[in-house]
Amino acid sequence: MPSAQFGVWDVSEWEIFSDETEGVEEKYWLIDPTTRQRWLFKPPVVKFDFQQGEDWAERVSTELARLISVPCADVELAHRDGRRGSMSRYLAPPGWDLQPGKLMLAEFDPDYVSQAKGRPGHSLDRIASALRDGRVDAPFGAPDGFSAFDVFAGYMVLDAWIANRDRHDDNWSILTPPPGEANYRLCGSYDQSSSLGYNVNPNQRAQLLSEPGGVRRWAAKGTAHRFEHGPQGPVTLIEHARAALSMCSPAAKTFWIDNIGRVRQDTVNDLLNSVPDLSEQWRTFAIELLHINHGRLLDACQHL
Repeated sequence: MPSAQFGVWDVSEWEIFSDETEGVEEKYWLIDPTTRQRWLFKPPVVKFDFQQGEDWAERVSTELARLISVPCADVELAHRDGRRGSMSRYLAPPGWDLQPGKLMLAEFDPDYVSQAKGRPGHSLDRIASALRDGRVDAPFGAPDGFSAFDVFAGYMVLDAWIANRDRHDDNWSILTPPPGEANYRLCGSYDQSSSLGYNVNPNQRAQLLSEPGGVRRWAAKGTAHRFEHGPQGPVTLIEHARAALSMCSPAAKTFWIDNIGRVRQDTVNDLLNSVPDLSEQWRTFAIELLHINHGRLLDACQHL
């Protein structure tokens, strides 16, 4: 039975709330005329006459996150005035505010410098310390009994699986509470558009798919370069996820490993088949990439 395709929203008439100033790509907040909720519209980037795949990659990555129970933003495909893009719903509930991780880390360490060379301070150890100081709860919708860092480790597992190298200190956040609430909360995961080979052009994809082990070699180059690293360079996303799991609670470690282990290949195939107008070559590349990283993750974590 063919997979049902993802819907594509027409948001041409939605009111612009504001531009999004973080990052270099074009994106802006729109207001849903029915619910008055904010959604971030992001057109895919065009480089050298090649339109990248941030929109479908983020939509699929959201479904993959849900498969392994990672709390995340709602994402939909959309078009606005003839331009395609993705829509991501604002994660802060009414009365709450969203504070990027860089501010949390600077509050924890006044010497922290965001996105400095080698990303000093943007490390699992420092993030774990900041999240475990008793003021940060797990996100809304997190598994019962999990700490904020237990859930953050799940974000690292997701990133390793989908080949998301862009988890910098603006791409994870804390929710600051309204008056009367005691603790901050870790925000759900968001901005997972830099994943699934979104920027691999058709010629590169064709070459990698035709070479024995080509996609596997490409996947192995995926590094956690947005996190602290020395002159020797960053570790792989797989190694980074394994390190995060080794630092979280035993229950959380088991949970994330079991959840990724239960993912079925036919479910992944169905998700990629649900993307409208995605080329067969791109779909094949993303499916193979996810299959490879799934196996790499399980192999890396089997003796944790």
